[in-house]
Amino acid sequence: MKLRPIHILLIGWLSLQACNQKTPEELIDPKSDRALLLKLELEVEGTTFSTSINETQIVLSDPLPFATKEIRIKTLELSPGATTDKKVGDTFHVDQSPISIRVQAEDSLNQNNYRLYLNNQNQTHDFTTSDHYILHNGLVLPIKGVIYTPNYPGNYPWTIERNNNLPPAYNNSILQDIRDIKEMGANTVRLWSPPPYTYRAIKKEGGLFFLQTIWIDTQAPDFQNATFKEQTKSYIREIVDRIYAVYTDQKPPLIGYIIGNELKRSSIIATNSAHPDITSYNGTYIQATDINASQAFLAEMADYVKQYAYNRYKNLSLVSYANEISTPDIIDVPFLDFRCHNAYSWLRPDLSYLSHIPLTTRGSRSGTLYQGWIEDQKAKYPDMPLLISEMGLSVAPDRSRTGPPNYGYGGNTETEQADAILQNISDIQTANLPLAGVCIHEYLDSWWKFGQVAGQESNQTEEWFGLVQFVPENGWYKTEPREAYQRLKALWK
Repeated sequence: MKLRPIHILLIGWLSLQACNQKTPEELIDPKSDRALLLKLELEVEGTTFSTSINETQIVLSDPLPFATKEIRIKTLELSPGATTDKKVGDTFHVDQSPISIRVQAEDSLNQNNYRLYLNNQNQTHDFTTSDHYILHNGLVLPIKGVIYTPNYPGNYPWTIERNNNLPPAYNNSILQDIRDIKEMGANTVRLWSPPPYTYRAIKKEGGLFFLQTIWIDTQAPDFQNATFKEQTKSYIREIVDRIYAVYTDQKPPLIGYIIGNELKRSSIIATNSAHPDITSYNGTYIQATDINASQAFLAEMADYVKQYAYNRYKNLSLVSYANEISTPDIIDVPFLDFRCHNAYSWLRPDLSYLSHIPLTTRGSRSGTLYQGWIEDQKAKYPDMPLLISEMGLSVAPDRSRTGPPNYGYGGNTETEQADAILQNISDIQTANLPLAGVCIHEYLDSWWKFGQVAGQESNQTEEWFGLVQFVPENGWYKTEPREAYQRLKALWK
């Protein structure tokens, strides 16, 4: 074939290209390399934190210490010729995360905007706190909660807690309860040790958050006993694993863990007396000074929850402890994420067995002793959220009746139960400082409390706190709402 001029030119061009063939690295425009952040190290109180840079996202290789507010740049390395709007020594505020870092090429034609996440991007960390509230994705989440222990008649909590094969009728009842709680207008359920299906029902229904109580033997003779602490940690692992066995995406709607509930005064005093040398705790996420041995125990268990949940599931959750009226003078938890207090209008400092508790003034708005008490508790740490983690009234019929404004431990009519609950909610909402919300005790009656799981004893107050009641039906039970359920629905919806 005779070559035409165009063919000769093409062959010459191809030959020239072959001689000048470049490696893949040489084919990259060098200017694109001039706006890169190559290395970033941060520092908190002498501790260095490395970061992982993935394209334009920067995450911490290890979590920051609990309650860290500021962090500064220790090392900053850029590609040759690049400049940035940050420098070594600059300080970042953790609550402003993610933080923008702009890197620009020398010729100003190329730039990258990096995002630094000071809460590791691999962890689910949707819940935080402000001075008064729990926040969800940075927005105030006023807790409208109810305590839910799905112990239908004939069952003890500890006999169904680990049961993955409840009868279909039982599972259907749990799912219906979750739907009815949501329909009532609640946004949160406080759980204790429910059977695994409870988490599946919450996940299936959606639209509800939960607080997970970690049960601790309230009457242990020594909370600092090494064996007792290991047993408690073992149970913590079991509960955390149970949650994440359902939420395999590692994103449960879990507000936080309540580590213990109403530890007995005698056990607190015994523990403190046995360990006067324990006055601080210095953990991975929690540090506390000027505390007693019982407080140090709670700090250690709360720190352990955070460590275990993060190390295994990359999730840092909030932690608290539920206190009660007879012990705030000897135990409190300002070193945790938020405070919880179980407050009932019929439990007041003027009762004879609470003579060690100073009398409270009446509430600033309603004039009730109940509002006065919760205002006193909030005033102790005004810049920390306070959640009323239990509140409610029993309608046990064979108990003496007290009536308003404080009502009684039992003997209340269903209308009085509803009146008192709404009054207490009003006291919480109109207190002189904002509170984080409330969890009402409780959604179901607890027939199991005094041993007769197949029947409800009319003089046992603890068995009659439910917002709904059990009604036998076809060999099982359905629930019927009491007046308090309907009035809460009108308020919360």
